[in-house]
Amino acid sequence: MSVRQRVVSYVLRWSTLDSWEVLTFRHIDIPEAGVQVPGGGVDSGETIAEEALREYYEETGLDGVEFGEVLGTEVQSLSGTDWCEDVQASVFCLLFVQGTSSTEWRHIVSDGAGDAGLRFHCRFVAAERTQVDFGLEYYLPLALQRANELR
Repeated sequence: MSVRQRVVSYVLRWSTLDSWEVLTFRHIDIPEAGVQVPGGGVDSGETIAEEALREYYEETGLDGVEFGEVLGTEVQSLSGTDWCEDVQASVFCLLFVQGTSSTEWRHIVSDGAGDAGLRFHCRFVAAERTQVDFGLEYYLPLALQRANELR
């Protein structure tokens, strides 16, 4: 059995409205990919924190983010999908944007294994209005709870 390990990150920032916002994005050229949060496969030798920070940069083009903590892991079977792996283990993380950044922007990936050329529409959304697809919201309530405790 093979296992694909990936990281999923909730990137939060404190808004001028005194509430949390969550970074989401859409693939411009792949609308069926839905609304997502930063994430991707862990490269050999990378720590979870390194992977989370690398994916954030690759998918947004921005830096100035701080790793918060690991929130938990979700394991799912991929049998019957187009993936070559049997099982996927997603490690959910909490990241914080430092300073200010745009609310909405577009980004084209310039590097990254197989991701070069992907186009993303990124934006921060009020936490209470955040909707992401494919079960990626699983640990979002915990991320917001931890962010409030750490604030």
